[in-house]
Amino acid sequence: MRLGKLNCRKNSLKDRNNITLMEQMTFIFVVGLLATGIWNFKHEDIRVTDNLKKIHRSLQPCLRAVKDSYFNGSSNQISRSAHVCENVKSELVKVKNVNVNGVVNIDNWHPTLGTMNINLVPMIDNDLAETAGEESQQLTGWRCDSPTVVSNGEILLEVSLCKLLNRGEKV
Repeated sequence: MRLGKLNCRKNSLKDRNNITLMEQMTFIFVVGLLATGIWNFKHEDIRVTDNLKKIHRSLQPCLRAVKDSYFNGSSNQISRSAHVCENVKSELVKVKNVNVNGVVNIDNWHPTLGTMNINLVPMIDNDLAETAGEESQQLTGWRCDSPTVVSNGEILLEVSLCKLLNRGEKV
């Protein structure tokens, strides 16, 4: 009797060393899910980077017009730059308005976050730029501000856009 129980236990251990087809399929399924998640995450990151570059290219005529207004030292040229900025419309970004100091208010579209509103504030040596009559000024960068409460994803997008606008280039 005891010998029978021992053989039964020995056979079950022997059978347990083999991986069943169901366990193999489950393992492959889990690995596939992980790989798909990683692929989608990387693909989303690439798409966001591409969209930021498109937004940057679309905004260049507007930002250049504001920069020229400051460089030429004419506060009434800001209104001319506003007209240039009004023409900036693409599937990813639209300039809503430009104020008297050249702050460019944009709506940009993000595939997962939806529409975001950002102010691009002209800066001169880490200080807010303000039009000063006929005085020529050289813009040194842009600061990105969100006029509304934002989520972490929106903050990341805002920071990424500002880095792209200020990547060591004189504006």
